[in-house]
Amino acid sequence: MIDKLKSRKLVASVCAALLVVLNRKLGLGLDATDLATLAGLAAAYVIGQGVADHGKASK
Repeated sequence: MIDKLKSRKLVASVCAALLVVLNRKLGLGLDATDLATLAGLAAAYVIGQGVADHGKASK
C-alpha cells in the first residue's frame, strides 16, 4: 500500500488538484486558462506514464 502512495502518477494528480484548491482558498491569482493548462499537463503526464508502465509490464 505504501508503494502505491509513492506513485509519480498519484503525486502529479494530487499536486494538480491541490493547486486548484489552494488557488481558490489562498487567492493565488491563477485564472481558468492557467488551471486548465496545469490540469492538461498533469493529465498528459499521467497518461504518458501509464502508457510507459504498460509497455514495461508487457515485456
